[in-house]
Amino acid sequence: MVMANRKNIITGTLVIVVLSIFFFWWYEKELDWKNINAGTLSFGNNVVLVEVANTLELKKQGLSGRDSIDDKKGMLFVFDRPETPSFWMKDMKFPIDIIFFDKDWNTVDIKENFPPESYPETYTSKEKSKYVVEVNAGFASRNNWQIGNQVKFEAY
Repeated sequence: MVMANRKNIITGTLVIVVLSIFFFWWYEKELDWKNINAGTLSFGNNVVLVEVANTLELKKQGLSGRDSIDDKKGMLFVFDRPETPSFWMKDMKFPIDIIFFDKDWNTVDIKENFPPESYPETYTSKEKSKYVVEVNAGFASRNNWQIGNQVKFEAY
């Protein structure tokens, strides 16, 4: 009887371990960002169409050199792991809002109305970020985007 209980305990423990490993693998599974070039960020009734900066070259370029972007468009920067990335306005022609997200897509910091004239000043999030979006200046305020808001990303 003691031996049977011991086998049941060992079997039950192994099942729990295997299920836990599977759950954490499934939960932490990431999108294959190198194959995603665009998508939408949505929160509440707001939707932003984003280009995805998923390579070092695209991250360096960002929105630099463009004359403007549409009001409901932006650029999403994706990092391998949460970090504190710095942004500057080199070769920018219009002001932007920069919104930082943690790995769970919660807004952790917002830099509003970052002007081109601020170069070479840099801005770094107060919190570690895995995702960052650049949008037209005033977008965060006009859409009541607050720290703590969670967004949803959908690739297309």
